[in-house]
Amino acid sequence: QSARGAFKLPSAEHERVVTMINGGVAQDDWPLQDQRAMMEASAELFPPEPDVQADSILAGDVPADWVTVPASESGRVVLYLHGGGYSIGSLTSHRPFVAQLARRSGMRALSVDYRLAPEHPFPAAIEDCHAALRWLHDHADSLGIDPERIAVGAV
Repeated sequence: QSARGAFKLPSAEHERVVTMINGGVAQDDWPLQDQRAMMEASAELFPPEPDVQADSILAGDVPADWVTVPASESGRVVLYLHGGGYSIGSLTSHRPFVAQLARRSGMRALSVDYRLAPEHPFPAAIEDCHAALRWLHDHADSLGIDPERIAVGAV
């Protein structure tokens, strides 16, 4: 992070080091299945703390996890859309991050397992994310959520 607070992108030197660590091959050059497997395996390096609860649900027709910690306020929710360029990533690969998001924000998190490309081409992932958000709004009263206290986050 720079002195002004803006984040800098990795330098060319950083990218060369990452490529060297990966045996001279940039991760973007790996087959998609290998990229997915690497992301899934990375979650095992940072398991969530024992007080994290992740409950599988269907948010409409979209698989999702409710992720909470004891301090999570029930009326505030962050709808989390995992990273991976709509082609890699999952509930499992991002659960450690979502657990920290819930802990640090004091909010419940609904993590969406949207369909991935190329098996499910655009706009499948966007439709899933929209369906989950619509489900949150449609069920806000029964879930004890203030609709004005729903945030959307993605990394």
